Amino acid sequence: MIDASVGTEIQPCSFAFGYPEWDAAFGEGGPFHSRLVMANATWGGVPHSIYVMFWATDPNYGDMIEQVQAVIDSVQLPEGVGPG
Repeated sequence: MIDASVGTEIQPCSFAFGYPEWDAAFGEGGPFHSRLVMANATWGGVPHSIYVMFWATDPNYGDMIEQVQAVIDSVQLPEGVGPG
């Protein structure tokens, strides 16, 4: 969702998601590039969500994303945590 109420210095500003426990939704102000990876997981019989975020204002974002994706792909869940 785009938030037009923020100052022009950080527009565009978008809200991606939030939780009742947070004071506000997670948002990003521009200019920015980001990749958000979300996964569902279960441990202790309870469902959870896992988020991994790569956020960059660097103009070389396109050159960096392959390296970042390799790090994300290498993540291993701890013993007892499975796909949810």
